[in-house]
Amino acid sequence: MRTLLLAATSAAALAFAPVADAATIITFGQVSDANTVSATAGAAGTTLAGNNVLVTITQIDDAGTSTPVNAFLDFSADSISGATAPPSAAIIQHFSGTFSINSAADGSGIDYLSGSFTDGVFGLRGLTGLVLTADGTFASDVIDDLSPPRDFGLTFTNLTPALTTVAAATDTGFTIGNFTASISGNASAEPTPVPEPASLAMLGLGLVGLAAARRRS
Repeated sequence: MRTLLLAATSAAALAFAPVADAATIITFGQVSDANTVSATAGAAGTTLAGNNVLVTITQIDDAGTSTPVNAFLDFSADSISGATAPPSAAIIQHFSGTFSINSAADGSGIDYLSGSFTDGVFGLRGLTGLVLTADGTFASDVIDDLSPPRDFGLTFTNLTPALTTVAAATDTGFTIGNFTASISGNASAEPTPVPEPASLAMLGLGLVGLAAARRRS
């Protein structure tokens, strides 16, 4: 079991790792201790969404914005592929969506960062974490350098219920099941040799999976 989890984690990290030469331009996490976002599964796939999620920006590439500062996150993403079928320990599914992080609710006020993204989510079946790491197109009222390579990442924690797949009319016959979760994230742009937090988050999920496997064995 440990070998299976390690192999799955390594393969997914290679498949979805963001471009290494990118500097983090924004880092944020939700304020509430409660779950604030959801996954909703349907016959055609799964939608990930969060609306007016109050977050704290702890780092931003803008000298005029003092951190920490509160903002509102809105995002929605629809699956564009089926999810990995059981009994695979690793669950991978591709999504396409949009996001905005604004100073006021309902997408108003200062646009700290907004854009669109297309790529994949990765997690381990039966655990309570999920990572989205995606190529992005960005806009901002305050961040000047949005040059490629660009990456947008979200980390979902405290999945309730734990990560699983359900039957759906997709190319694999499965899609990620319903859950609620807490959220944090980051985005990167402009070429500089800085390690990418989304990659570290994915590695963390793999280590959690290995620890769980050790406990079971």
